[in-house]
Amino acid sequence: MAARKAARKSGGGARRKPARRSAGASGSLWPWLGALVLVVGGVSAYDHRRDLPGWVSTITGTTSKEIAKLENKPVSTGAIPPASVPTPAMRKLDPTPLPPATTLTPTEAMVVPHQRDNSPLPPATTLVPTQAMAPAAPQGMEKVSVSTRFYYCGRSGLNNCVVDGDTFWLNKVKIRVADIDAPETEQAKCKSERDRGFAAKVRLRELLNAGSFEVETFGTRDVDQYGRKLRVVTRNGRSLGGMLVQEGLARPWTGHRMPWCNG
Repeated sequence: MAARKAARKSGGGARRKPARRSAGASGSLWPWLGALVLVVGGVSAYDHRRDLPGWVSTITGTTSKEIAKLENKPVSTGAIPPASVPTPAMRKLDPTPLPPATTLTPTEAMVVPHQRDNSPLPPATTLVPTQAMAPAAPQGMEKVSVSTRFYYCGRSGLNNCVVDGDTFWLNKVKIRVADIDAPETEQAKCKSERDRGFAAKVRLRELLNAGSFEVETFGTRDVDQYGRKLRVVTRNGRSLGGMLVQEGLARPWTGHRMPWCNG
């Protein structure tokens, strides 16, 4: 019996010794756990350092305003005081007119709408035609009376329009005034011929629009080498081409053209 008791005592003692070691081992972990909590808490507090004041006021129940009151500091309401907002200055308009973009001075021609001047140009030379230079209208020819309005070719197509001083279109037929030779305009050899040619063109249109006139054949030829009808234009027995000759804007037709430029 004594041996069993001794064995039990010795066995019980053996069982209690490991328990003491485990208690000692578990007790030695608390410092490490505390250090770990402090490290994690420090890292978390650093990561959320901007939110810490709100958390503190929420946890403790004391707001930043109450803390400010206790410290006798001005309480911030979050709104900007009106006195600190700058008032924008009133913008003043400068009544002085802006300077012109350029120094161009407008002329009367730029302000007043341009009107076409249909008046005939003065003769390019000082030629004074004589009565003998104006051919008389042929007699005994077939005549056709015409009364219509004429324009310049290019505006009304090729119908009832004037080409130059000795050519015009009548009812879509090209007519060559057969008893005169007028200066050229598009194919002029010099400025003097061109100026007189335009003057003859303007004057022929005026004569055609002055009233009814007659168109009659001239000589034995009906058309020229360009396919134009050779006709004499008269009014009350007087040749309109002869009027252009008398005004120095054309020459009597002599069978061939003569130059209008000097030299």
